[in-house]
Amino acid sequence: MRVIKKRVTIIDENLLAPLSENSGVGQYLRYDPLYDEIRQARKEEDETLSQGIWQHDLKKADFVTVEALCAEALEFRTKDIQIVSWLTDSWISLDSVEGFARGLALCKEMVSTYWSNIYPQEDEDGYEARVRLFEWMNEQFANRLMTVPLTYKSMTQEHAILTLADWLAALNTETIAKRAADYQKALDAVSAKGAITLSVFRKNLNTSDAKFLQKLFACTTKAQEELQELIVVIGKKLGKQATGFSRVKTCLDDILRIVKSTLEQRELPLFFDDVASDEEVLLTTAPPQTDYIQTQEALAPQKTTPAEDSLSKLEADGVRSISERKDAYQALREIGQFLQTLDPHSPAPSLLEIIVDWESKSLPDILESLSVAPSSTQRIIRMLSSALPDEYDAKK
Repeated sequence: MRVIKKRVTIIDENLLAPLSENSGVGQYLRYDPLYDEIRQARKEEDETLSQGIWQHDLKKADFVTVEALCAEALEFRTKDIQIVSWLTDSWISLDSVEGFARGLALCKEMVSTYWSNIYPQEDEDGYEARVRLFEWMNEQFANRLMTVPLTYKSMTQEHAILTLADWLAALNTETIAKRAADYQKALDAVSAKGAITLSVFRKNLNTSDAKFLQKLFACTTKAQEELQELIVVIGKKLGKQATGFSRVKTCLDDILRIVKSTLEQRELPLFFDDVASDEEVLLTTAPPQTDYIQTQEALAPQKTTPAEDSLSKLEADGVRSISERKDAYQALREIGQFLQTLDPHSPAPSLLEIIVDWESKSLPDILESLSVAPSSTQRIIRMLSSALPDEYDAKK
């Protein structure tokens, strides 16, 4: 597999230019070595999973290589929504929401220009493959947005870079602490274990570079606009089958709300004049002089043992007794929220959410709802299926 050491210059118009074969869309590369190269460069191991006795350095995705290979494919060989989505995913990691807005714009133009024959193409199932691909994009982009930096300080400072995932975890920590007998003691206990509290997060927001926050606000606003335009385009093509990108919308809304509130509290304008300023403001996970891999390692959450995690939770919330049905479902609801902050990729939180929805239903009602609403059943099956993690499931 090729490894690209430095980022290449990509001209978006070149990626959109028609190719000589197949009415401008070139070849379908799904079974081509280039497709496999991109897949391999995208592979990353989940650091939250136990390695047992086989300890090894976790594989990290090489987004610089992903970016270069996707651009090569789109400019010279194919027009493929999957490859556009991989390129967009790499831009989120490399350029934060600024890259996401760029990727959404590219996807919108690609879909608008080549809808009739872009890959994956229409088959006997119509555009079902594209429907599943857009649904995959909603999940993948939302998960990636959870990792973009919302704070920016010197890398030598504690909690220099905090993300949306950290914010949601801090909210969860606050909720747990409020249910404890002694709120402050519970908060101090989890803080001592290294958990990010709302107080720490807000402090880092209030001391983050103003221009960073202003550019983050501007780029997130732009991403929202591009997303809405993409939704309109897809809606016209797919009608009721089109995804609304609800998870992505929620992430962008959360980022805007957090940043807007911070800027207003600091009495700063929401936007800065980047035309009048000769200073380049970066939204990437690292300052220009910082190595990309080092920054990714700095972003990784501190590892704790399961025993330490359990101890921290018990210290914060105490041992809860369950004496009624509603207590059990409330516990399941909180467990689902907690697992979501730990591992957004896991199907467990979504499964628990479905179970919690059954709280007020009898068994016959549950079975009836599954029979008349197959989407719920399909959702469960999808979460438990063995679909490839780095792309949409091309098989039914």
